[in-house]
Amino acid sequence: HILSSMPADTPVLLALSGGADSSALLYMLCKYCKKSGAPLAVAHVNHMIRGEDAARDRDFCRSLAKKLGLPFYLLEADVPALAREHKRGLEEEARITRYEFFEKVMRENSIPLLATAHNATDNAETVIFNLTRGSGLHGMCGIPPTREFSGGRIIRPLLKMSKDEILAFCRENGIKYVTDDTNSNVAYSRNRIRNRVLPELLSINENAIANITRACELARLDDEFMMKSADSFIGSLEDRHVLPLSELCSLDKALLSRVAAEVLGDFFEVSAVHIASFISLVEKGVSHSEAVFPRGTRAIIENGTAIITQEKRHVSTDYCYRLIEGENPIPELDGVIFITDTENSDKIHESLKNIYKKSIKASISSDTINSGLFVRPKKDGDKILCGGMHKKLKKLFCEKKLSPKERADLPVFCDGKGVIWVPDVALRDGEKNSSDKKTVIFCYGK
Repeated sequence: HILSSMPADTPVLLALSGGADSSALLYMLCKYCKKSGAPLAVAHVNHMIRGEDAARDRDFCRSLAKKLGLPFYLLEADVPALAREHKRGLEEEARITRYEFFEKVMRENSIPLLATAHNATDNAETVIFNLTRGSGLHGMCGIPPTREFSGGRIIRPLLKMSKDEILAFCRENGIKYVTDDTNSNVAYSRNRIRNRVLPELLSINENAIANITRACELARLDDEFMMKSADSFIGSLEDRHVLPLSELCSLDKALLSRVAAEVLGDFFEVSAVHIASFISLVEKGVSHSEAVFPRGTRAIIENGTAIITQEKRHVSTDYCYRLIEGENPIPELDGVIFITDTENSDKIHESLKNIYKKSIKASISSDTINSGLFVRPKKDGDKILCGGMHKKLKKLFCEKKLSPKERADLPVFCDGKGVIWVPDVALRDGEKNSSDKKTVIFCYGK
């Protein structure tokens, strides 16, 4: 509760595997919660990876919870099958499955704290593993002692205890536990670190694990300062995905890396390669240049800014709808186009604004519409008669400093003669002067 900064009687859910670490933590929490009055519950996941051994662990945890009179929550999930279905590694799938289950239990039972039994040896393994992958400062911080989770927090009270200290604690207190034989299988990277690398480090310095723990704490202080600075910079922007080049280039490179990781991280899981690509794009600052990232994400240099955008999925960009009097739902725009006479337009507009976040309207002359009114996305070469000249929409978009995403999302209203209206951009000459008008209202963003 000190870790979480929550009251001492806050309910706790313990992730119990049945191993020495979580069994020791259960022993400790039972004593602590009895004193503090905090309700304690237990959750166990059978990943169905280890056959009878996994069933043994499940039965051990269930029996232990029953003996202690604690609520017991169980998930049995065929993780190998799920990993094949989702095309993920076994360890990754197991972790995702576990935490989704814990989150569900916490949400349904109003438990804000999840306690896990990660220890100092686990943390050292994580740091070494991250270093082999070329991690930066954030990866060198290792496993955080606490972090936000499911509207509450994860706490790791054993993070400063080594595996050897926990095993000694179990012996001294007669704590029973089960052993996972797969921990000795060096086919897994973490197991090779645990069984081969760490013993060598401990032979060099018997305090290696404690020293790595201390180094993590120091790195975390620096990392938190850098993250706060990056968040402060991003928070000062009008749009976190439209970043002024001049301000980006004035940042120290370490801070620029954090900013890049944060804003790109809104769209996909960021690696060092992605950050380097973004920084290179920003430093060159060539107008109309771009960097391509996973999940349809792009960073584009336009009008002195770096714009991060993501292509919409499963949405046709080749729609075309003929518009009729009244309501015209447009699925591709996540909105509606309403056409009405000018007399009733204000009342209808106010009504629509209660449903949609954004709206705009224009008056279009009925007698100038040729072959009907329809709506479609922009096309290459689109022009509109504006100010006595035929102007390209591309040029008008640039003058308005619209991002690529904004350009792609804007509907283009046309008739048989060409473009009539582009919301917030231009209205065709002659549409304002006619006495016979229809009001077109475009509302979007529920």
